[in-house]
Amino acid sequence: MELLQLRYFCDAARNENFSATAKKFGVPTSAVSQSIHRLEKELGTSFFSRKANSIKLNDIGKEFFLKMSASLTLMDDAINYVSSNKKKRTLSICIDAKRQHMLKIIEKFKENHTDIDVNIKHVLDFSKNDYDIIIADCNLQLAEFEKLLFRSEGLSIAIHKNNPLASCKNLTVDMLKNEPFITMNEQRPMHKVVLNVCTDFGFSPHITLQSDDPSYVGRLVSLNMGVAIIPGTPSPETFSENVVFYPIKGYTRDIYAYILQSKQVLPYVNDFLNLLTEKEFI
Repeated sequence: MELLQLRYFCDAARNENFSATAKKFGVPTSAVSQSIHRLEKELGTSFFSRKANSIKLNDIGKEFFLKMSASLTLMDDAINYVSSNKKKRTLSICIDAKRQHMLKIIEKFKENHTDIDVNIKHVLDFSKNDYDIIIADCNLQLAEFEKLLFRSEGLSIAIHKNNPLASCKNLTVDMLKNEPFITMNEQRPMHKVVLNVCTDFGFSPHITLQSDDPSYVGRLVSLNMGVAIIPGTPSPETFSENVVFYPIKGYTRDIYAYILQSKQVLPYVNDFLNLLTEKEFI
């Protein structure tokens, strides 16, 4: 019985698909099938009901998977623990949302963990797959990550006080249909949020300027070059005192932390996750 056989089995049992397991491990499907067949022969039992183009875990296979999956998790935990104490520990974070907010959390984390290197990235590139934690405001389908909702924030209209609409006591999104909009770039999830909100109010926004930098969007609104829909609490670092804000009732943006499951057992990873929910940073 080999460790790789057990890893093949657990992955194939989880998905009931030899091809998917072969793709994940970068081997031919036949290698996975033969390896699991040897494991079944060695143990004198069958784990799958096999048909022409499909496999289904049988009762013995289900029980073996539950016990073996737990065993492999314990073993991986032990390996990660030894590895993390043998070399310089690193926390790799991809920040795709709330960059300024997250930098404050990282600053606090570093105060308490001077021995941890924090690598920060701002572009999601799953071809490299080297993230420990991903902060994003979109729903990502990541099999190796656990998703944690740690923040829900409202949306607001940001408008210069000299704009005639700014004097309205109850400014609503539909009143902005003739206004120039400043948004995040089309690649950013917040851009889609703006489009969806405006669509709900019966119009398509007239977008005149886009940026990948939220603070740049704030500066443009501060110069009375257009209106914006923004998430969360307005920051004085982003918007000048000449900008006023009107909450958009019934709309929120959810922020998620995606945590690589193999890293959850590490104490310093848990410490970072705890900071996400501290009142100081909510």
